[in-house]
Amino acid sequence: MKLLSLETYEKEQAIHVAWGYEARFWTSLTDAIDEGTWYWESTDTALFPGYSNWCNRQPDDAGAFGGEDCMLTNYETNGCWNDGDCEKDEFDAICQAIP
Repeated sequence: MKLLSLETYEKEQAIHVAWGYEARFWTSLTDAIDEGTWYWESTDTALFPGYSNWCNRQPDDAGAFGGEDCMLTNYETNGCWNDGDCEKDEFDAICQAIP
């Protein structure tokens, strides 16, 4: 099992149908290796030029000392994405089976 990747609009909508928009949760999207270069760790796939759903003015790496290297979803009521500190911020996560 690996953290969820939301590489398509359809996959993200399926997660919202199953889990709703209330709970924030971590995904496998990270830029920890190269700041500003986001990739899906679970599938080793680059975010760009693929699907994304960042909230307005995100990602911003605006933690107290930077280090917002992980993406969480459902940051706002529309389900958009935000970058967060995966070592300090505590949220649930959804995992997926990847062969």
